[in-house]
Amino acid sequence: TEASALRKSGVQPGDPKWEALGIFHHITMPRVTAAVTGTTPDGTAISGDYKSTDAFPMGDGFEENVQFLELCYLDQNEVFCCFRGSGRSDWAASPTALLHLNG
Repeated sequence: TEASALRKSGVQPGDPKWEALGIFHHITMPRVTAAVTGTTPDGTAISGDYKSTDAFPMGDGFEENVQFLELCYLDQNEVFCCFRGSGRSDWAASPTALLHLNG
């Protein structure tokens, strides 16, 4: 399998080369970007029409925008330490993490 070949070459989950072949970077992100921009990753306009209440060319894209965010999972003890002022992983002290810790 592709995963086995990557591991044999020393590439592990989390490495940029591994993640580039994952569902998000390889499939989801390019498809969502293409839908919003109206162009494929190589710059070709998408042909066809969206057929909903108001039909319009797919190549026009959408007026909306998209922002992709990376979600990192942290060890609960590391997150707790950053709240106690240890100085570690200060970026992890987000409101979402605080809500989770406060139950």
